Amino acid sequence: VTDGEVGQLLQFTDIDFSGSISFDEFLATTLDWQTIAERKGTDGWKDMCKRAFDLIDTDGSGYLELDEVVSLLPEKFIGGRHALARDLIAKADRDGDGRIDFEEFESMLNFNGAAVESLDLYDSRSISRESLSLDSM
Repeated sequence: VTDGEVGQLLQFTDIDFSGSISFDEFLATTLDWQTIAERKGTDGWKDMCKRAFDLIDTDGSGYLELDEVVSLLPEKFIGGRHALARDLIAKADRDGDGRIDFEEFESMLNFNGAAVESLDLYDSRSISRESLSLDSM
């Protein structure tokens, strides 16, 4: 492995742009996305979605609200974390109440039936940070 390849791997792994790899970032790179995608539509998939939802829903309200979504975004995000969080919520919020309930969250994770392809995009080492812009979500 060349120094350039190591640098590229670290660049894609450091999703919060902090300059270092956190445990969560490291863990995300070790996940078997194909196995996760194969669980889609099963009780195992729903359980994984519920666990993820509950981790994000820090106040236990049963909804993902603006501050909870903002807290997931990198602090160094250029363009404003609140603006991006509002846009992400608006895209997932089917009932228009300004927050995301579990059903909306699970639907968002299902990528309209294309979970396998979407997870392949995440796991691809050939994508650039520029291709991960808000417009492509």
